[in-house]
Order: sequence, then C-alpha cells, then structure tokens
Amino acid sequence: MLFLLGAENLKDKFALKVNSSSFFTPVYLGVFMTVIVARTSTPEGEAALTASIEEARRRQEDLVVFNLEGTQLDPEGTELQGVPVTYRSPDARDHDAVGDFLDAAEEVDASAVVIGVRHRSKVGKFLLGSSAQQILLEANAPVIAVKSRSL
Repeated sequence: MLFLLGAENLKDKFALKVNSSSFFTPVYLGVFMTVIVARTSTPEGEAALTASIEEARRRQEDLVVFNLEGTQLDPEGTELQGVPVTYRSPDARDHDAVGDFLDAAEEVDASAVVIGVRHRSKVGKFLLGSSAQQILLEANAPVIAVKSRSL
C-alpha cells in the first residue's frame, strides 16, 4: 500500500491541462514548467538540442538552452522550431560550468534535463570523470541522456 505524505496539498499545486492530442499535462500552478538542455558544439550537443526541442514540444513546455561552453551557439530568438526558448550560459567568473547548469536547472524548476553523452572506456571514465555523470547523479529532475547518430 502506498501512502503519500502531504497528498492533500498536491491538488493545490498542480492542475491538469488538456492539450490538442487529448493528453493531460501536469502544470505547476503559477510557474511554467521548463525543459533544460546542456548545449555544446559537439555531435552529442546537437543530439541533445534536437531531443530537448522534441521533449519540450511533447510536454508543451518552454525550453532553456544552457550553453555549457559559455558562447552563444544558436541564433538569439524567442523560439526554436516553434518552442519558446531562452538562452543561458555559465558565469564567466566561475570554473564550474556543470555546477552552474545544475543551479540553473534548480532555478527554473526544470521538469526534465536533457544531455548528450558519448561512449568512453572504463579507464577514461575513471581517470577523467564525466560532466554527464555529475549531471545524472546530482540533478533533481529526470535526466534524458541521448547519443548522437554519428559513430
């Protein structure tokens, strides 16, 4: 048997929105839900951007593109393929872009985090660590990890 503590407050915080395809989408009342993507100029970064646009469209949510490299990789605008988008970058004074990304995900109360991943050997993972691994372990939202199609 499953017991939910504070379940009486859930109905006060969430509403169901019916979208055009007859699905119900949970909406946090007073706050727009957001998908955030860790964007890089690599094939994995391109795959993550494509997947995040599809995910934001599927969820009917806004998209935050966080340029991990600190440079603007996409043209400025308010939409990407019909999805409302905003751009963020790590703090130039800080040397922890992944930490800034995780902070941004918390700040926007992301409903999903999208990252690109690549194959690495076990030794490579042990010696070099992994930004993707840090995000997978520390993000408070579900993480969607995608690979690029190129090998």
